[in-house]
Amino acid sequence: MRGRLACLSILVLAGGCGLVSYDSLAGSIDGGLGQIDSAGEPNDAARTDAPPTEPLELTFGEDGVDGRVSGVTTDTALNGGLPDQPGGDGASFTAEAVGPIHGLLRFDLSSVPTTATVIGAELEVWTNFSPSQGGTAQLFRISEEWEEATATWNQRSTGVAWTDAGGTTAGEAVASITTVNESFFESLEQRLELPIGLVADWVAEPASNNGLLFVPTSGYVGLLSSEAVLIENAPILHIRLAAE
Repeated sequence: MRGRLACLSILVLAGGCGLVSYDSLAGSIDGGLGQIDSAGEPNDAARTDAPPTEPLELTFGEDGVDGRVSGVTTDTALNGGLPDQPGGDGASFTAEAVGPIHGLLRFDLSSVPTTATVIGAELEVWTNFSPSQGGTAQLFRISEEWEEATATWNQRSTGVAWTDAGGTTAGEAVASITTVNESFFESLEQRLELPIGLVADWVAEPASNNGLLFVPTSGYVGLLSSEAVLIENAPILHIRLAAE
């Protein structure tokens, strides 16, 4: 969670293509590509059209499994009831109406080329157990930099106040999440589609990537953090890029 980029592995969802050249001499071509006609042109049986290149998928998550980029996640919780207390070392981060408490989550995407074209993005999270209730939270784009270890309700880093206490945001909500009253120690996976434009901005301008703020509208939304005991349940970001 505190580390930086450890490795990058790109999953190619489909294979590449083959290039076929033809000699001007009449005769057959070895390898089953067909015959060349008397005019020196390949017949239809010899023609092979290269398949289209498929999109690429990148995944960012702390367990490093299945080619995920690890060491890129930061998250914390800001507690309005304890406005000067940081919470970046917890195994979960929450959005809770009582407090209130806001959750912050960010993935470092600086390993992605700034010229890449984003065509899809999805956030995968696991809910923490809710002892008494579920809840709903909205996700907003954070507009100011913050530090995981020192961010509080009042300050985004040591000695630097948020413009708006509890986390400064820009624009309308980009997604929402609802959890239910769950059994003790039961965690449930949720996948949230994120706006392509939001993630595209983060890729094109890495300095603009301050992550997401989870703001409660009711109840309690608890999510496992990048320091979860079961690291495979840490947040994961999936990004699909257009083929080159």
